[in-house]
Amino acid sequence: MQTKPNIYNYKSFNTYFNDWVNYMKDFKSFSLYKMAQDLELSSITEISNILKGRRKVSHRVLDKLKNYMNLGPSEQYYLELIAELDRSIDTNPFIYNILMEKRGEFKAIF
Repeated sequence: MQTKPNIYNYKSFNTYFNDWVNYMKDFKSFSLYKMAQDLELSSITEISNILKGRRKVSHRVLDKLKNYMNLGPSEQYYLELIAELDRSIDTNPFIYNILMEKRGEFKAIF
């Protein structure tokens, strides 16, 4: 059995989410279909597109995932930060650089 990925070792939401899903697949009660149902999504397509890098995680899905993934408050904040990094890398290099600095400051605490 794999160990749960440490969110603070990641600088990309997509990479963390993929590793987290792979970790969760070790549990018989987990499936992408069940996760989509639990998150009240119409299908697993949205999750699949995020996992494959075809789509960035939306704020709506991210809000649902934070609780679903059973993350503590600081982990939820960090998850939001790396999701925003993924969203801004292609669209706004200035914001991306600010977020990377913030990530560095935040990671130094842990």
